[in-house]
Amino acid sequence: MAAPVAMSRVRAYVAGMITPRELMDLALARHRQPWNMTLQLGGCALLALALLLHGALVASMGLVLVGVGFMNLRLAPMRPGRWHTFLDRVLAAEVGWLNAPMGWRKLLRTAVLLGIVSVTFWALWMRDIAVLGMLVCMWAVYLAYRYNRTTGIDP
Repeated sequence: MAAPVAMSRVRAYVAGMITPRELMDLALARHRQPWNMTLQLGGCALLALALLLHGALVASMGLVLVGVGFMNLRLAPMRPGRWHTFLDRVLAAEVGWLNAPMGWRKLLRTAVLLGIVSVTFWALWMRDIAVLGMLVCMWAVYLAYRYNRTTGIDP
C-alpha cells in the first residue's frame, strides 16, 4: 500500500505553467485571426450537419476543426475580399458584444439568441423542415428590417 502524500509536496501551480486565464486569452487572440475563424465556422457548419445527419464521424470532424481553429496557424495573410470583410464584421460584432455592459437589453438579446439556437438544434436533430424553413424566413425578415432601418425607413 502506498504512503499518503503530504499536502505540502503537492502544488497547484508549477512555475512556467499556463494559467486558465492565460489559456483563454491565447485562445481568444487566435480565434480572432481570419484563418482560425474560418476553420471554426467550418467546424460549426459540420456540427450542424452532424445534427441533421445524426453522424458521429461528421461531429468529430467538426470538433477537430473547431479545435484546430485555436492553434497557431502559420499561414499567409488572407487576401482582402468578401469573406475577409464578412469575418471583420463578425469579429467587430463579437468585440462590441463582449465590451458592452451587462444590462437588461443584453440579457434579453442573450435569452432570445439562446432560444433561437435551441430551437435550431432541436429542428436539426428532429429533421423538421417546417421549423427550419420558419427560422430561415425569420432571418430574412430580420435582414430586411435591418436594411430598412439603415436606409432610414421606419417600420
